[in-house]
Amino acid sequence: MIGFIVVGLGIAAALYMLRPKDPIIKVVQVHIKGFSVRTQVTPIPAVLVDLEVSMDVLCKNLNPVPISCSEALMDIVYEGQKLGTGDVPFSEQPGCSSRIITIPGKISSIAALGTLGPKLLSDIAKREVKLTGIVTLKGVAKLGAIKHRFNVGVNCDVVVDPLMVDVIRSSSECDMDLFPTLKGDDQNPGKTE
Repeated sequence: MIGFIVVGLGIAAALYMLRPKDPIIKVVQVHIKGFSVRTQVTPIPAVLVDLEVSMDVLCKNLNPVPISCSEALMDIVYEGQKLGTGDVPFSEQPGCSSRIITIPGKISSIAALGTLGPKLLSDIAKREVKLTGIVTLKGVAKLGAIKHRFNVGVNCDVVVDPLMVDVIRSSSECDMDLFPTLKGDDQNPGKTE
């Protein structure tokens, strides 16, 4: 009887040690890759500049098993309003590892000029613009014959100096949901065509 209790406690301890941990995700750098200038005649004549950006994001897999995540679309938000999107690429990452993923994106000047124009210009003058990246990543972690599908909701807040194109500070929140599946399940993430 005591042997069963000891074995049960050992299994419980092993499961606790192997429990999935949320990833650590942090924006480390923002780059302006290019811009396009266009004119608008209606409703108000204006010259508009759309920005092509890329974000270098540090991703840490704290789990001992490899993971893979499907492509996703990230919303780039300022003051609750969507300014643009970023394309999160398909990725695979070994267990207990870190890597930098580059996410290309576009910020639309039409969205920025809306009702947010005066606030955005004020933040640019202060050299601190707070942007939020919002994305849900779908992936699979494999441990032998068992695959765990998961969703990770990520909110990254980034304060950027728009004049020096520099990250002042960055923080993120991750929320992971797990869905156990058996080997051979066709819910594998992968590149979308």
